[in-house]
Amino acid sequence: MSRTALVAAAIMYAAAARGDEPLTIGSPAPKFEPAAFVRGEPVKGLAKGTVYVVEFSGTQCAPCLKCIPDLTAVQKKYKDVVLVSVYSGEPEDAVRAYVAKHGDKIGYRVATDPTGAVDKAWTEAALRVGIPDVFVVGADGRIAWIGRPWDMAGPLAQIIAGTFDPQRDAVRLKLEQRAEQQARRVRAREEKALEAYNRINAQIIAGKLTDALAATEAALKEYADAPEGIDRFRTTQLYLWVRLPGKKAAAHERAAELAVAAKLSLDVRRCYRLAGDLLNAADLEPPAGRDLVLIDLVIALLEDANDSLERYTHTRTKQYVSEARINLYWWLARARHLRGDHDAAVRRAEEAVELLKAAEPDPRRDPSDAKSEHAARLKRFTADVETYKKAAEVPKGK
Repeated sequence: MSRTALVAAAIMYAAAARGDEPLTIGSPAPKFEPAAFVRGEPVKGLAKGTVYVVEFSGTQCAPCLKCIPDLTAVQKKYKDVVLVSVYSGEPEDAVRAYVAKHGDKIGYRVATDPTGAVDKAWTEAALRVGIPDVFVVGADGRIAWIGRPWDMAGPLAQIIAGTFDPQRDAVRLKLEQRAEQQARRVRAREEKALEAYNRINAQIIAGKLTDALAATEAALKEYADAPEGIDRFRTTQLYLWVRLPGKKAAAHERAAELAVAAKLSLDVRRCYRLAGDLLNAADLEPPAGRDLVLIDLVIALLEDANDSLERYTHTRTKQYVSEARINLYWWLARARHLRGDHDAAVRRAEEAVELLKAAEPDPRRDPSDAKSEHAARLKRFTADVETYKKAAEVPKGK
């Protein structure tokens, strides 16, 4: 038995022994039955003796578009290899239009998978995340390699030559799959934690603060494995401590712990998000009851975060720095206003408005969505400036 076959057999044995392993190197190739072929001769099943490259792509995927010339070059170089690009979850007419648009640049077969059945049997079964993604099926009918198109050249050449050693890639793939399994478990727990948080929030809205606190403390124990959930429950607990008798000292201690953790993280976004939670807890009615300790803590945290951002600007993208400054100044303005420093609030709010006007849209967002969100934020920020100006005109003590 060759080394390649021996390793593949070992991997298959381990997967069979556990019974819960994903599709991996050495696994038999799943059924391959796309709905239709819009370019090239249809492939009816994967025949042994032939090497197949199955790429999963999308018409709205920029990295996929960039891979088209390389995949075309692979097909020209290895004429006996059957290369098929599968477009999953998209209507056939959309894929046909996309293929027609790019013409002869696409020099390989293209298939459609509108229901996602092929995607489910291949990429979902292999716990793959994102496209473009590639599966190489060896002449023996088993999965020989899984990865990204830009990493395929070396392994494919060796697979065709019969010299490929799958051990390194099998270990790499197993690590990726174990990480994705863990991420999915965490996401499932986060969803449950969010459901619990929403129930607690409903209790708060109904004025059942004591019941909400008991539920929050129970959730802190139950969802210790859900980081985002724990953050929500901790700030909810703080919010409730501020509003219940005899709990204010505990609230201040918890707020300080959260602020220190945010500061040490060097994550400006974490700082201003925490600031929003703390100000929400501190903004009591009537205004005379506002928790000035929490407000002062927010001001200290945000001023420190602003200094930190200045020091580390060179390590951040322009988009990150711009958005961070806008949010820092906006929350600082809010904190100054609640503290009664209305002139300072006006200055910071006006700075936030000017930065927002000059901000470039997020390239990751849909242009129309980004434009409408920008307009809504600018309207809200401008209204805040007017609110702070009116407050500044009121004589102190009134």
